[in-house]
Amino acid sequence: MTELISRHSVTGEELGRAPICSADDVRAAVQAARRAQAAWAALTVRQRLDALKPLRRLLLTQADALAQLIVAEQGKDQIEAYGEVLSSLDLLSFYARRAERALRPRRLWPRLGALRAHRLIAQPYGVVGVISPWNYPLMLSMDPLSAALVAGNAVVLKPSEYTPLIGLKIGELARQAGLPEGLVQVVTGDATTGQALIAGGIDKLVFTGSAANGRKVAALAGQHLVPVTLELGGKDAAIVLADADLDRAAEGVLWGALLNAGQACLAIERIYVEQPVAEAFTQKLVEKAQRLRVGPATDPCNDVGAITTEAQFNVVQQQLQEAIQRGARVLTGGQPLPGPGRFFPPTVLTNVTDDMALMRDETFGPLLPIRPVRDVEEAIQLTNASPYGLTASIWTRDVRRGRQLLARLAVSDASINEHGASSTYAEVGWGGRKASGFGRTRGVEGLYEMVIWQHLSWPRLDLPLMRFPYSAAKVDFVRALLYLLFGTGRERASALKNILRFLLHGGQGNA
Repeated sequence: MTELISRHSVTGEELGRAPICSADDVRAAVQAARRAQAAWAALTVRQRLDALKPLRRLLLTQADALAQLIVAEQGKDQIEAYGEVLSSLDLLSFYARRAERALRPRRLWPRLGALRAHRLIAQPYGVVGVISPWNYPLMLSMDPLSAALVAGNAVVLKPSEYTPLIGLKIGELARQAGLPEGLVQVVTGDATTGQALIAGGIDKLVFTGSAANGRKVAALAGQHLVPVTLELGGKDAAIVLADADLDRAAEGVLWGALLNAGQACLAIERIYVEQPVAEAFTQKLVEKAQRLRVGPATDPCNDVGAITTEAQFNVVQQQLQEAIQRGARVLTGGQPLPGPGRFFPPTVLTNVTDDMALMRDETFGPLLPIRPVRDVEEAIQLTNASPYGLTASIWTRDVRRGRQLLARLAVSDASINEHGASSTYAEVGWGGRKASGFGRTRGVEGLYEMVIWQHLSWPRLDLPLMRFPYSAAKVDFVRALLYLLFGTGRERASALKNILRFLLHGGQGNA
């Protein structure tokens, strides 16, 4: 097969085709990006931001077309499709406000280098490779692409093979925005194309995907010494305390679990509820889940859209069946909907155990397992026992106590009475810990991932203290410096006299 066929997420009809780029194609794209990058990096940050203004405008004026393409190719509901455009625009707007300050040179005053002036300057890596996923095909492509461009890099984007048309659309927007030719390259294809990109001479890589694939990517990047930012999966937990507003908690947990039909690294996949309110909370969650509308995103009133890929559809069903066979009880849902498309209703389960796959492995689908706990201590212990560490939430009326508990969760993003919303905040760096990855996208932290901080220094006072030949006087100088910096008051005074004597002799005399 030499090309990808993109199909409608519901009907299966062909939407378009994209080439499977070869290793030679990828190397050519990297080389073209490198040729464009030098002149782009020579611009000031403000000049680059000005050059990106037309791209921001195009994201706005073509928001309808972008959202419709996301709905067709990926399958999420219309509100969340527009949300991808909103988030991408917000990040570019944030960088327009903050990037100059974030990337400006920094003055340093090192004590041991006091006779020299020191600066840190942000230098772009060069060519940044971006391998983006199918679940948020616009936003998770635009996030690293925007940061890389603002910081002075060129970008080679490899979109998911399941959503290649959205990747090609991003390349089209870059051309329409008048960005320098070659600065943004899009290479479509399968896993072999991604492997070729890693080995194709890029200077930095941002990968978003599963933990299993992240390990493979990191290993291959390590062979080529390519620095990597990994934004991987999660097994995110919600902890419902006995004092929670159960209606609000049920509504919030339901949204946190089912956005994009659960196909989000931050989606709630484990629900721990303190025993005294477990039955009441479960009843409310079931009632609210049963009122949700499941179906094609072409109907703006539908709440839960399609499962994007057949492979992911199978994972959801396999985890569910394994849990049922081992004693889990399905309270609502549990069967895929008939008709075209891969639609799975919200499925609430109880009687789950910690060793079941749906409590241990990433699901990426609309399963909501509820696990009663004795108290919050057990809930925190179970939350932290996961190899993943992306997000978690605590649902309580006692915000002060909740804030103390948040700090004990071994995740990168924790919130009270909300779940995962900060993933769309332009001002907040996003990323995981443990098996959920490392590095950050978005926020100022996302910009810093795209630069190398180079240290520059030059003499204030041209006094070469440390040069050959070594001497007893220089040994005494270093000893005196130790006491000047770290000794007692009397020791410092004595050391200062010795150092001044040494300096008066031009750095050569007796200390």
